[in-house]
Amino acid sequence: MKRQYPLILLALLFSFFGCGQKSFSPAENQLETRNGFFSNQTDTLAKYLDKMPNGTQIACAIIQDSVPYFYGILREADQLQTVENHEAVYEIGSISKVMTASLLANQVQKGKIQLSDLISPHLTYQLKDKVEISFQQLANHTSGLPRVPTDMVQDIIFNRSNPYKNYDTTRLRKYLTEKLEMASSPGTVFGYSNLGAGLLGFTLEQISGQTYESMLQDAIFKPYQMLQSTTNRDIIKERLIEGRDMNGKVTANWDLTALAGAGAVLSSTQDLVQFALAQFDANNHVLALTREQTYQHEDLGGVGLGWMIMNKNDSQLYWHNGGTGGYKAFMMIDPATQNGVVVLSNCSAFSDQAPKIDSLGQALLDSLNK
Repeated sequence: MKRQYPLILLALLFSFFGCGQKSFSPAENQLETRNGFFSNQTDTLAKYLDKMPNGTQIACAIIQDSVPYFYGILREADQLQTVENHEAVYEIGSISKVMTASLLANQVQKGKIQLSDLISPHLTYQLKDKVEISFQQLANHTSGLPRVPTDMVQDIIFNRSNPYKNYDTTRLRKYLTEKLEMASSPGTVFGYSNLGAGLLGFTLEQISGQTYESMLQDAIFKPYQMLQSTTNRDIIKERLIEGRDMNGKVTANWDLTALAGAGAVLSSTQDLVQFALAQFDANNHVLALTREQTYQHEDLGGVGLGWMIMNKNDSQLYWHNGGTGGYKAFMMIDPATQNGVVVLSNCSAFSDQAPKIDSLGQALLDSLNK
């Protein structure tokens, strides 16, 4: 049975996370110019970050002609101050989906599977109503699955600071086999789905015989020298920046458990720069596969595997953002010019300031392409 995406989940999220938010006065701009970040860039940083709450810390990186530059900002005592934080670790949320798609591309390049293959032979159970979904449909959000499992309403209500924590593989299996209600027929329309990306990561675990973490380490983090990247907070807890809620108070980290492939990665600007630079390698056929357009959306633009694709000023830009209860992240690259930008923050995705992280990232990239 198909039904429209349950808007009640979004309504609950906004109701529980978005009410009673404080507003903050503009911070005094004390940002310094540094190599690669000149006055026009620091002015841009101040423009988008001046109303973040005290305690907000942002790590930025720009890549110009394949050369990276790093910049850190801390709002403290109503001032924007320059700090060194390129090795600081943040939750990157849905940017993880690009890495999950890269794990898929790795299996395709090895000849283990094809993008058009159905996932059902690799699962130990059958989806409700014998629904058939391909790997590509999971990776480009055309699977027809809802954004999140519809039985997560109780988690959003009662565990709103960490809503995925108790959604384990037992609950995932029960949902997929007994409760699944499709938002649309597979392969017909774009419908952004954390469930789909999480299911992709889970299915790749079954194929590889590895955990999601070990797949990431073997296929991405170690080869690209991403030394601070992991899904295990215990490994990087001394480098982890505390997440902040919409009012600037310290909040819980998120545990994505069975749906790790949708957003469980923690990383730094230094590491994500390494991942971006690997995208510029013309001989890296695995990552090139993730950037091949697989769907065209009239509003969003193109969709690759994980990546969203924006056509702007004769350039093809690849981007993704991410957000959790305590963090907001943005990444965009231009392989043709070998330019890119990464912005990580401990600004809650539910804050009214969160959209400014995306806008800041795009503005910084625009400053490089002028």
